[in-house]
Amino acid sequence: MTEITKIGRWWEPGQREQAQPGVLRIQEDGKASLELIGGFDLRVIEPVERGYAVGAGSRDIETLFGDCEGEAVTLFRLLELNNRGAFFGGGQPTFQRLHAHRVVIGAHIESEQTPSFRSAAIEIENLTAFLAAHIATYDRADGKNGAFLTRAVPESVEVDGWTIRADRATRGFQHKSTRQGVQIEAEARGVIRAIPPQPASLEEFDTLTLELTDLLTLAAGEACGLIRITLELTETNTTQVSQVETIETPIWVEAFAQRIHTAKPNESANNSLLFTCAEKPFADAISGWLPLRRKTSNASNVFFGTEYSPGGFMETRLISIGIAAKALHAALYGDAKEVTDEDYKRIKATMLAALDDADERAWVKRTFHNGHTLRQRLHQLGGVPSAEALGLLTPDIENWIGWFIPARNGITHTGGGAGAEYKLVRIGQALIRLVYLAELGLSDEQQVTAMRRLTSSWL
Repeated sequence: MTEITKIGRWWEPGQREQAQPGVLRIQEDGKASLELIGGFDLRVIEPVERGYAVGAGSRDIETLFGDCEGEAVTLFRLLELNNRGAFFGGGQPTFQRLHAHRVVIGAHIESEQTPSFRSAAIEIENLTAFLAAHIATYDRADGKNGAFLTRAVPESVEVDGWTIRADRATRGFQHKSTRQGVQIEAEARGVIRAIPPQPASLEEFDTLTLELTDLLTLAAGEACGLIRITLELTETNTTQVSQVETIETPIWVEAFAQRIHTAKPNESANNSLLFTCAEKPFADAISGWLPLRRKTSNASNVFFGTEYSPGGFMETRLISIGIAAKALHAALYGDAKEVTDEDYKRIKATMLAALDDADERAWVKRTFHNGHTLRQRLHQLGGVPSAEALGLLTPDIENWIGWFIPARNGITHTGGGAGAEYKLVRIGQALIRLVYLAELGLSDEQQVTAMRRLTSSWL
């Protein structure tokens, strides 16, 4: 995506008469800024007995509407970056720059929670490869050199009332004449169409989009970002085609927001995905993944967050792996404990009865709990996937755990330890990914294939 610029007038809902002229810029990563000639008074003003009082802080703007040469635009959650011309204590500036958390081009939407949309079309990096669809046929017979786009066969599945459909957007063959010759090209790309059981909000589509990008990131073995999302409004355009006939056409809008990982749709495709819909059919993948992602929400947020933002110190990534592993184990096994609550109470009472020193008794009460240690959690997670697939990551999981725990404890508790080496972190990330693949229902053979593809790129 290239930078988008929108020039227009901007106002808070219900205050169009106070509209301010300005320019909206949306960068490649979705970051949006609005520069106004003039601006909004952001003082916090409260009425008092004989006038009003101005607070020390300033307010944020929840929503702005824009009219950009007849095109409706909505901005959400705006934060002032800087201004000029406002005197001490506030007032209306002569220039103001605002950051907008989200932009919707094509309509005025009251809030991010308003159920304004009946469907969405979602494009994600590596989606076309993941769908493993037969896109084109080639004719080389009798000296011919032709190609034909195949007809798309949409696949769909319903999860919690939402219909999730894999489809294809195509652009037929076009030719361009140059001074050197003629260029002929066509395009086909994978699209996921999401249809809720009743109108849904931006926030609800946001949640689903995150879940789908996480699935693609899991399947690809690398971060996959959102390329584009367009949403269909609940209202339609009515066109009079004759004196007695009208037709209704859908209204589509496009949403933007700054992303941690910026999609690069024009880069070469990843042809070594860990699995595709050829191994795990689309309906099975979606119906298996969405419940799993929602069950493991905290673990997934941490784990996939490190995939989308891999920079920073190795120590930070190692700690994140430990957090993700603990959260994943807790989500999969709930309150599973080594001993029953009755046995735990009996053992603890026996220990306390054997101690006379008050400080020692307080220490036991404070530190003795009936829960899994990180070592136990990692050991149990290591037993989830195929042993052969796990062996491609490390020949001895207990040895890796014995390496990981001191390194993690050295960072978080003692200030010492073995250090967060790259190999240690890489194996930890792959282990969690492999557990997800196993929980998703990939067979032992498919898990082995996925890990071979993943480790083939390791140095």
